[in-house]
Amino acid sequence: MDYGAWLVAFLFLAAIIAVVGFSLKRIIQLDVRIAKGDNSLLNSDSYRITEVIRAPMGSRIDAIPNFMVTPGVQMVPVMMPNGTIGLMPLSAFIQQQN
Repeated sequence: MDYGAWLVAFLFLAAIIAVVGFSLKRIIQLDVRIAKGDNSLLNSDSYRITEVIRAPMGSRIDAIPNFMVTPGVQMVPVMMPNGTIGLMPLSAFIQQQN
C-alpha cells in the first residue's frame, strides 16, 4: 500500500483520538466542578443550565414527567413499593386504605 494512504489514515486516527480525548477531558472537568459546587457554572457561557435543584446531601433526584394538577385536588406523598415517593390524590389514598 502507498505510504501516502498510510499517512492519511494515521492523521485521521490521530484526529479522532484527539477529539475523544478533548471531550473526555471536558466531561471530567465538568464533573469535578459540579462535585465542588462551583457557582460560576451558573453564569458560564460554555454550559446551558436548564434546571437547578437544591436538596440535602444524600438526596436522590428522579426525573418525573410534567403533569397538570387539577386545582382543588389535595395531593398526599405516598411511599411506592420500589422505595420512591410519589404524589397521589387524597381521595384515591383514602380508598386504597379501606
